[in-house]
Amino acid sequence: MKKTYSVWASRCQQIGHTLVGGEEPLRFANGRFDGDCEIRLYTFEANTHEEAMAIYYLRQGWAPYKPEGNAEPCPECGAMYYPQGSGECWRCPRS
Repeated sequence: MKKTYSVWASRCQQIGHTLVGGEEPLRFANGRFDGDCEIRLYTFEANTHEEAMAIYYLRQGWAPYKPEGNAEPCPECGAMYYPQGSGECWRCPRS
């Protein structure tokens, strides 16, 4: 199931530096918005955290994202996923 992610920047830099799940800026524990997240640069959808990070790294012009651990078959559906990373399977609702 696809989730929405957004990339945020500060007004002075306007360079994406924060990837957030959802469309709202990052908040501190006390509910205040992070001052570095003033401008939403773009929003996109991805099936897993690993896919979102791969898209983010590509758009930032960085080297390819390397997920935590090794890909393994999902015990529910057999699709490859990263149990040591997010543990999210792109094909079934496993998380």
